[in-house]
Amino acid sequence: MIPGNPVRNIHATGELNRWRPHTAQTLLKLANHQPDILAIVCALAEYLDTHGAAIDYRRRRATFTDIPLGRQQWRQLCVAAAMRRAGGHAQLLHARRYMFQLLTGADLNNPTHLLAFGHPYQKQHYLSFIHNLTTPLRQALCQHARDLLHAAGIEEPVTWSPPGHVVAGLSLPGRDPADIDMTALHQAIIVDNLSPTAAAAKLGVSLEHIRYATQLLHRPRTPRPKNPPGRRRKVRPRAADILTADFFQREHLQGGKDLSTLSAETGYASPTLRRYARQAGIELVTADRRERIPAPRPRLRDRIDPGWLREQVVIHNRTHSDIGAELGVSHETIRRRLKDLDIAGHAFGSAGHVVTNLRHPELPHGIRRAVEGQRNGWQRLQRFQQMLAYPSMNSAAKAMGLHMQNLNLQIQRLERDVGTPLLQRAPHRYAPMAATKHGQRILDHLAQPYIRDLLDRYASSNASLK
Repeated sequence: MIPGNPVRNIHATGELNRWRPHTAQTLLKLANHQPDILAIVCALAEYLDTHGAAIDYRRRRATFTDIPLGRQQWRQLCVAAAMRRAGGHAQLLHARRYMFQLLTGADLNNPTHLLAFGHPYQKQHYLSFIHNLTTPLRQALCQHARDLLHAAGIEEPVTWSPPGHVVAGLSLPGRDPADIDMTALHQAIIVDNLSPTAAAAKLGVSLEHIRYATQLLHRPRTPRPKNPPGRRRKVRPRAADILTADFFQREHLQGGKDLSTLSAETGYASPTLRRYARQAGIELVTADRRERIPAPRPRLRDRIDPGWLREQVVIHNRTHSDIGAELGVSHETIRRRLKDLDIAGHAFGSAGHVVTNLRHPELPHGIRRAVEGQRNGWQRLQRFQQMLAYPSMNSAAKAMGLHMQNLNLQIQRLERDVGTPLLQRAPHRYAPMAATKHGQRILDHLAQPYIRDLLDRYASSNASLK
């Protein structure tokens, strides 16, 4: 682009991306590092001016802004290359980037390209994708690139380089790309599975040298698994027809054939035989009689007695959490067991609590209104009784370990349940608390022995019938 170009360098190097403002400095540094570098560049430029190039990259970049490769085409390429699986969206994107570079020679770091790297980690994954390409898949991608050129009416090779005699006699920087022991490279990359950086350090060459030579390295097809997924899908229906309960009863229990014998005769692996035997409820035994495959244990919720559970839910109206705590299981286990038995569960909210559903026809009217159908009603009565032993609500809340606002809200709720004020509001902050006429009547009822026993039993937030 530079030697012999009639336009200014800033225009001639417009497609060099990040090197564009530093072309002169880059060439100067290269010349200081290698004296013949300018002669090499000029020799290449003279050859291109005289003979031209076999590839018009400017036309290709205008033609191929993207690489048309659909999911189905990508699967077909992978099947032709005997790949185990096609990979996901990321592998397809890397394959399109690989062909885009082959066809256009574009820099994928340039954000103006549609297939450019969006994040630095994408470049590392792309380089790993290229490094691990098998030879059949690489050939398949190159053939697809040729088909794209032919479809666009461009009769050019996929890639091209000037002949080597153009720079004959000049001292080239770096090692000759062909000057590498391919046997040692095969051992490092294929056998030892080293990374490109580790392989370059082991062979004493540069990282770019390894990346170039890896493309020339023959990487065979990945061997298919013994039982590929397609075959397993075909085998399963036949296994269900063959490995029945009658089969295991006849061959294993009556015929005395062990697990290894059944596997050899049927062609099915041991895990498959064990799975179908467990489904049939039969214990498989190995030849040495040491490996026993027990029948599957019943689920935890299946061991809950249906009659007892029905009594606890329907008659006693206990919650799932109450029953689960007694049995040492979660409330979800109780819910699923009730669903299996088609038993309607307890009501939600306050109606689902045992103490809330108790009825006390012998209690005074005010006490009954405070506790029947009201969750934590006994607890509010107890706190109302305790707080009147203190001069103020603030001191009572501190002694009881509560926030004053919380205690005040509970007393207001108790007054709404009873239907009448229970506490006289003090005219000023220093006046002591006092109960109203109805509040004093409630206190007198709570002092009765029978009601005091109920209060001690049910005032706890975790109270139950026990």
